[in-house]
Amino acid sequence: MADLRHWKKLLKEEKLRWQPQSDEKLFTTIESFADSILEKCRNISDKISKLHHETNSALVDLNIAYNTIENLSYAQFVANVLYK
Repeated sequence: MADLRHWKKLLKEEKLRWQPQSDEKLFTTIESFADSILEKCRNISDKISKLHHETNSALVDLNIAYNTIENLSYAQFVANVLYK
């Protein structure tokens, strides 16, 4: 949000008294704003990748738990059939 405020301030300062240096300030501001957006996108991408990895890990743990319970259930069924 600070970048946007800087942008508005620059616009107020420069729109009435344009000079060639104004373009340089505008370019620098736009470049800084773009870098900020790219950095935020990289951070979001990293967080999504980490979330994807953690979700897959949780799914593996859930499948292991389900298979363990299913195996115990089957073993108990077999034990019940053998002892009847």
